[in-house]
Amino acid sequence: MSELSDDWGVPQDWWVMPDKQWEGGVDPTSTRAQDPYFWWFMQSGPLSMLDAKAWPQRIYFSAERNLSCPSEQVADICKNFHLSIPKAYDGRRYMTFYMDVQALRESLWANWSPPVGQSDEIAQSGFEGSVAEKVFSLQYAECFHRLAMGIPVRDLVPTEPPPDTSHANDVNTAPSVPKGTAPDVVLGLIDDGLPYLHAALRNSSGTGSRMLWIWDQRWSAPSSHTTFAGASSFGYGAVSVSTEIDNSIGKLLRQTSTEASEYAQHGFTDMRRRNSHGAAVLQLLAGDSSVCGPSAPMRWPTKQTSALPVIGVQIPFRQSSRRSLAGWLAVHVIDGMNFIAEQAKSLSATHLYVNLSLGAYGGPHDGSAIVDGAIDELVAKSAPTQVQPIAATGNTAGTRRNPSNWSGPRLPSGVHARGTWKKDRPLIFTLRVPPDKAEDTFLEIWFDQELPLRAPIKVSLEGPDGRVIEQKSFFSRSRSNSISPSSAPNETRIEQHGILFFRKVSQSRSEVKEGTKWRSMVLIALAPTRRPENGRRCVPPGDWTVTLAFDGSIKSIEGIVETVQDYRVDAWVERDDTWVGSRRGQQARLINAHGEQAAVTDENTFTSLAHGNSVMCAGAIDGTTREASPYSAEHRAGWIPSYSAVADRSPLRRGVLVGGTHSGTMRFASGTSMAAPQVVRSLANIALNASAWAEELPAPGVPDAKKGLELP
Repeated sequence: MSELSDDWGVPQDWWVMPDKQWEGGVDPTSTRAQDPYFWWFMQSGPLSMLDAKAWPQRIYFSAERNLSCPSEQVADICKNFHLSIPKAYDGRRYMTFYMDVQALRESLWANWSPPVGQSDEIAQSGFEGSVAEKVFSLQYAECFHRLAMGIPVRDLVPTEPPPDTSHANDVNTAPSVPKGTAPDVVLGLIDDGLPYLHAALRNSSGTGSRMLWIWDQRWSAPSSHTTFAGASSFGYGAVSVSTEIDNSIGKLLRQTSTEASEYAQHGFTDMRRRNSHGAAVLQLLAGDSSVCGPSAPMRWPTKQTSALPVIGVQIPFRQSSRRSLAGWLAVHVIDGMNFIAEQAKSLSATHLYVNLSLGAYGGPHDGSAIVDGAIDELVAKSAPTQVQPIAATGNTAGTRRNPSNWSGPRLPSGVHARGTWKKDRPLIFTLRVPPDKAEDTFLEIWFDQELPLRAPIKVSLEGPDGRVIEQKSFFSRSRSNSISPSSAPNETRIEQHGILFFRKVSQSRSEVKEGTKWRSMVLIALAPTRRPENGRRCVPPGDWTVTLAFDGSIKSIEGIVETVQDYRVDAWVERDDTWVGSRRGQQARLINAHGEQAAVTDENTFTSLAHGNSVMCAGAIDGTTREASPYSAEHRAGWIPSYSAVADRSPLRRGVLVGGTHSGTMRFASGTSMAAPQVVRSLANIALNASAWAEELPAPGVPDAKKGLELP
């Protein structure tokens, strides 16, 4: 490690980057967009440990490609960095890809010559630093306008021999659809815990499944995948076609097996649970009510939607557990949407409706994220199939009451706060981090525009014990390890907290009349408050105070303080990953603790997938009062739910009846996740029978400010 000095004489310990114009990891020109989460991953892992064990086998990215770059240059970049781009993204502007870190390390090691006289330990650290430099430099590849890191994958290769996939290489085979026929409407969904053997998903004869494909996106297909073994064209997971699922259903009908044993044989050990989020959503979306009973208070007048084919994508919630949703969700959704659209197009379907009952809390919330652009591009280029994504707005509105005023308005959830930063008045946010929190905490502070170069802004972070760290202007990171000093003398040094402040961030880019619009963002990153098993140091729980202030000591390159104006600032706490049936992780929240100028509000709390121009949004309403459910996310100005559907029976009886993971099991579930599939089902009925519009959906009119148009 090298101790360097920045422009203001503040020492920073940071690995020297390869570009000589940089100083201590700081890019003074800020000409390229940076992903703060990528920086945090690097500095809290590989760059802190300088150990081979810190590196994953793969790092996945979502990206916006520079289409003016020739394909030859893209090929060179892929070869140089060991990138793999799925064929589905040929000619696309938005894409996902992964870096084979293991192969990259091997190629660098083959050409590595450590300095003479260095110890093995120092030489190894130097090599790990060179790997980090190489990985970091990908952000400066000219063939990408921007890229954002997804999840790092460590358990890619199964410990047992891989399954035999020789019999199932063609994922486009769907024997359940008779030759010569094309379904008018196909349903798709991306979720976890999809019960593809459920009786409510059988075909008209009852001998097969209407699930034509299901892509299990887990990183490594377990060796028990003997029949569930179709190869995914995206380079990970396993795909099954309907014939493989029908074989399992045949065993069930012959009573030679059970659903539990079939799921176990296919590697779906999570299906041992009684309930899953995906099971509830799937049966509201496509279940046959005559088999499992009415699963919602809505009316299903025909058997049409109960006979439609379904394409499912199962995201790897178990493998990605105890992680923030900050980056990995976008990769899975982009890949999943493209997989579903690709298979629907192979069926010559005219309409495809995709349910997205999931989402994160962070992001720009203005439709400029990579995942927004990727979905919009897919919809625009999906002809002749018309693709319509429907996303749940989210359960991010506050439901708690003020103990001193029970009849007053509900308290905000603490996901979002908003304020105006002025030159003469600091803007303060208070983040309450609970104890026993096993995941990193992320607070995204967004400015409404790109800040000027050398903007005179100082960001400070004060811990619960009163210690303060600061960040001036556009640095890569702050000094760290000033809180909760190590109790173990030989403990590996890993970052605990950081302020990552960039003028341009990969999470927001849009084309406007005036040109390209970027937005600046500050990322506050905190380590867990529970000591992890890997020995990483934790941070103390309590109230962390973030202050944005004017710093007159910061000068521009010309030596003149930049013109300071008022900036609108929004802060969102990123969501922690959880799954149905688990103990919910501790979620950090924003609070109004000291009369801050930044007010905590439930406005503009739609989830990260509900902001694309082509996405319809679904909110939740109460079946008795017909009012919006208290938890249903609130809109931002000019952005309201497209439709709302019943997700609660009454104010005292939450939830609607949904199916469990196994045939014959039922439970109650609430949330906007239960509203979205009902909206999808109504839209599908309309596509099948245009005259059903008046019966299925309300006539177009003036939508309610919180509910949008209301389903009957």
